Amino acid sequence: DLWLRLGSPRRAAEYLDRALAAHRKLYGPEHASTAAVLHLRGDALRAAGDFPAAMASYREAYKLRNRGSNHADTARTLNAIGVLQADLGDWRLADKSFADALGQFAQSGLGAAHPDLLTVRTNRALARWGEAQNDAAAQEYADVVNTLSGTLGAQHPSVEIGRASCRERV
Repeated sequence: DLWLRLGSPRRAAEYLDRALAAHRKLYGPEHASTAAVLHLRGDALRAAGDFPAAMASYREAYKLRNRGSNHADTARTLNAIGVLQADLGDWRLADKSFADALGQFAQSGLGAAHPDLLTVRTNRALARWGEAQNDAAAQEYADVVNTLSGTLGAQHPSVEIGRASCRERV
């Protein structure tokens, strides 16, 4: 995780490969911590530009997480899959992944203003904009930014970036 945060995703992926092997051996291939390493490995591989390997890692994490009862972690992995699909320009699949993530968050009991849920709503609005680029998609994004403003405060960087992005889209 540190190497990823320091901007060295390839190095992070190397360490995460070793961590994954250790988690599988110590905790088992289906343990929640193994899924967490797989998800983080997907993040590193995505940042490194190895999209096929990132997708494989995310899908394996999702498969493990979807068996358990932690819907929030499952939703986070679905969101990551959606972001990767958006990176690849597949807006329709990204939108479906974000919709599935929102469904998982609904089952987790997180409130509508939870930052993770708002992140997925923002990503979904952006995916819809990427696909349609119409007034409805722009309005959906503006609505999410307004909710972010109410939750995080008008001066939060995410809100300021969102407002600037709304001005570009409308």
